[in-house]
Amino acid sequence: MEIDFDREDENPFAKEDIQSLANYKIENFSNAFRRLSKSISVFREKEEQVTLTQMQSMFDDLSERICKNCVNCSYCWDKHYEETYHSIRSILQMASEQGVVDIADAEGRFERRCIRLEDYVDRLNENMQTVKNDLSMKNKMAEGREVFGSQMQEVASILGDFSKELSHVEGRSKEEKRMLVLALKQLGLQVKKISILERRGERLEVQFLGRVKGRNCITKRDVAAVLYKVLGRRFQGVGETKNVIGREYETILFSQDTNFKTLTGMAKVAKSGERISGDNFSFLELGTGELLMVLSDGMGSGESAFADSANLIEVLEDLLEVGFQKDSAIRMLNSFFVLSFEGKSFTTLDITSINLYTGECEFLKNGAAATFIKKDGRVETIFSNALPVGIDLQAKSTIQNTKLEDADMVIMVTDGVLDAFPGDDKEFYIENILENMQTNNPSEAANKILIQALERSAGQATDDMSVLAAGIWKKTYKKTR
Repeated sequence: MEIDFDREDENPFAKEDIQSLANYKIENFSNAFRRLSKSISVFREKEEQVTLTQMQSMFDDLSERICKNCVNCSYCWDKHYEETYHSIRSILQMASEQGVVDIADAEGRFERRCIRLEDYVDRLNENMQTVKNDLSMKNKMAEGREVFGSQMQEVASILGDFSKELSHVEGRSKEEKRMLVLALKQLGLQVKKISILERRGERLEVQFLGRVKGRNCITKRDVAAVLYKVLGRRFQGVGETKNVIGREYETILFSQDTNFKTLTGMAKVAKSGERISGDNFSFLELGTGELLMVLSDGMGSGESAFADSANLIEVLEDLLEVGFQKDSAIRMLNSFFVLSFEGKSFTTLDITSINLYTGECEFLKNGAAATFIKKDGRVETIFSNALPVGIDLQAKSTIQNTKLEDADMVIMVTDGVLDAFPGDDKEFYIENILENMQTNNPSEAANKILIQALERSAGQATDDMSVLAAGIWKKTYKKTR
């Protein structure tokens, strides 16, 4: 133990230097991605209609291919130049506005009869189709650049957030670490390479290499009791920390225990006649002490809708677990869906994030139905008018925040549940159910809401129906000797 601390004294500024260097490098990466996004945005403009240059090119092509070899060329262009010129310009304008020209419409644009008008119209329509195809391709490329630029901006934001996170991680005093090592030694552990970090002033993390000495049997709970005695905070083993500490050196990781605990429940049913529901859900606990409730409703029903909503949730989980901010992850997913499905397929996304340290609750909604909070005999309702994921590249989530207290319950539903109730004020029926509900069990609450919705629709699910529920309670502890 003394050797480890002596080594640390050799360069007391080493860790601070490395952290500063890491922050500097990450911030540079972030700025580089922002500049890349800005440079791409210069070339994003879409073309909505045929340009004057393209119109002139078609005019020249038609004059060369149709008029030049016509026996009436000199009659039209020498003797009646003004009439011919304005007639052709009129037809080209009509083609630009309508996309295609009919022979009957073209005849009405000529004051004098064109003997090759049918050939002229056919060639014009061919040219217009080529221009439209070219325009469509350019716009697809512009959309791709826009999506790429948007994602570069998100990467820049993520790197910036990570740099800020590093800045909010602080090491504890050497004396505190020495006291903890001595206490663990008295417990019967051999410890080395210990670190105590504080993240954003909210929670502590303790990590060390340790093993059991002799034949002692030391559990994760025993270690947590020592941490509480030395550091004055409750801890829980996380990651791959085993319930019983082994006799070989292994990494042991403890994170400060949360102040709240939750119970969750769900109830769902597929649309009548469908084998599988298009709704998907997830309860995800992050290392930051957050519980995420995620609910997604794919467009339509059945396997296709299930695949879209499942894909959305799986990728979202991966992004959040590696440290993406929720709004950044949603924007990146939205750009991916817009690029992949071109607005022809979409899925709703409903996220409730509960901070189990503070009780702070955040709602992020994209095209999702209302969410309900049951609080001591009253019900609060969270609404949203944001677009679903996959429709518009610029779509933003509706974000709202509230504070949850002991015994509060959050209930999330899909549109299929709300639509089972009559009238315009559908949320009123669920509010009424929750106000009169006696149970505080989330599973029972979810099932009761689903059963009421099915009863309202004569036992037939006209759409996929899903209900998620989570109750939150303040943790209580037995006195520690």
